[in-house]
Amino acid sequence: MRHRHPRSILVIVTRQIGDVLLTTPLLRSLRQGFPQAAIDVVVNRGTEGVLDGNADIRRVIVLPERPSWRDYARWLRDVAFRYDLAVPVIPGDRPFVYALAAARTRVGVVPAPGQTGHWKRRFYDCAAVNDLHTPMVIQYLRLADCLGIGRSYDVVLPMASGVEKDLAGLVSFEWARTQFAVLHLAPLRRYKRWTHEGWQRVVDHLVGRGLPVLVSGGPTVAEKDYVRTALGGSYGAVTDLTGRLSFPALAALLHHAAVYIGPDTVVTHLAAAAGVPTLALFGPTDPVRWGPWPARFVGDRSPYAKVGGLQRAGNVVLLQGPGSCVPCQEEGCERHRESFSRCLDELAPKTVIAVLDEILSRYRPGIV
Repeated sequence: MRHRHPRSILVIVTRQIGDVLLTTPLLRSLRQGFPQAAIDVVVNRGTEGVLDGNADIRRVIVLPERPSWRDYARWLRDVAFRYDLAVPVIPGDRPFVYALAAARTRVGVVPAPGQTGHWKRRFYDCAAVNDLHTPMVIQYLRLADCLGIGRSYDVVLPMASGVEKDLAGLVSFEWARTQFAVLHLAPLRRYKRWTHEGWQRVVDHLVGRGLPVLVSGGPTVAEKDYVRTALGGSYGAVTDLTGRLSFPALAALLHHAAVYIGPDTVVTHLAAAAGVPTLALFGPTDPVRWGPWPARFVGDRSPYAKVGGLQRAGNVVLLQGPGSCVPCQEEGCERHRESFSRCLDELAPKTVIAVLDEILSRYRPGIV
């Protein structure tokens, strides 16, 4: 390794927002292993919010998801060989090119032997193989092993000053002193969604138990429309915060929630990391690879099995939809992002409610 004590490090994670969040244990490991280094992170535009207030990094460099040649030229001019160490955590071509341009010392993730792109390991001082049976947190932490530094397993939540004041204008009750539930209804991709009826039944049940319900969601029109339809009628005890919360504000709410329920989405990972009792609804997605990392969980193996139906790990309960094909690891039954997923469509509301009641009785026995 040419730079055993790098003064500047560029971490490259140009993928979805969940990937960015799950690199934070690696970022914490780099900070602890190289306390004098300046650590920058390259991400796609729209994913940077989960790194707000992250004390382990110096700055976030935001690139378009599909950069133009002008974007490439500007970026290369700004970073070319200005770093002692480049760490691309994604085995794709673009992160590989970024790493080549940024530093002469490189540690990265490469495809498995026999797969297209495995040759990239020749350009790395040390490489970790992209193993589809390894949790993403551990996949990234194997780069810390390459560098000979210790691992930190904590998923780091976004933070910002002034979120309490912002939330006071959005939530009608004293959220820091009140028991409430947070629901996230609409993942980015259709094939990860549960049913409208299911969410309506869960909301009715929580309200009936005396729990105010806060609904989180992204700013897109599609997400807002989905939430509006899923909530159906008007609920006095439900506050729709879709498109109105920053990630630091959402993290602050999750810290105080009595329970969180959501599908395979970045907000479910945030809830797990915040330590809130979390009910994660999974369908086609492999929980070994993408199951929410529980708060304070330490280990080199996934806390979940690939097929388990109902699984518990720390503060997380992971419930898979029914079907012998679960998890198929495909984009729904029709193999595209806007497909339905039969396993989630057939996940009965009474099943989810029974698990929800068990979680509340275990973690929040004072709730009626």
